[in-house]
Amino acid sequence: MTDRDRWPDDPNASAPPATRKQSGGCGKLTLVIFGFGILSLLLCCGAGTWFTWTLWPNIDNNPAAVTEMAEKILELKVPEGFEPDVAVSSNTFFWTLRVATFKRPDKKGVLVLGAVETSFAQNKPVDFQNSVHGNKQPKDLKIRKTEVREFEVQGKKIAFRFSEATETETNQDIRVIEGEFPTPGGTKFLKFYMHAEEYRDEIAKALIESIR
Repeated sequence: MTDRDRWPDDPNASAPPATRKQSGGCGKLTLVIFGFGILSLLLCCGAGTWFTWTLWPNIDNNPAAVTEMAEKILELKVPEGFEPDVAVSSNTFFWTLRVATFKRPDKKGVLVLGAVETSFAQNKPVDFQNSVHGNKQPKDLKIRKTEVREFEVQGKKIAFRFSEATETETNQDIRVIEGEFPTPGGTKFLKFYMHAEEYRDEIAKALIESIR
């Protein structure tokens, strides 16, 4: 034993950092979409640095929970081949956020349904397109062309954006369909992403026309 061995342990010494466990997740595109949406919402509300731990969403991968969450947001027919992926909810003093995502097992398609209700909207619909995300897209997607088409949804004319995009990292050709539905005190939204070689206009049309 050396003199060093006889010294008492330094009570102020820092413990070795714990190894952080990597969590499993869904496809990269789903994470990008969801992460971008949450970040945009926080920035929009000016709450990015306000007690972050209170804003962290609840995440549930149970298929039944995902289906139930989706039904609370929009009643529609999920395209064939898409399976429940994740349900997300966040309740704060400022807003209530609900998101349900579905994806294809081959990761060639993602459907995102969401609803945002804010406490400061004073019973007025939130302009989700401009105040939360506008025409911005996840950084991994580069929009090349966008066409606006109108559909009648729940008795109202709703504009949907049909876009051709490229996933910059993989150069994959993607089709993006987006629409927002103003509600008293909030907004519901739909985002549909699919690889171009798998996409057909009939799929998007059937999805939109199934909304009840």
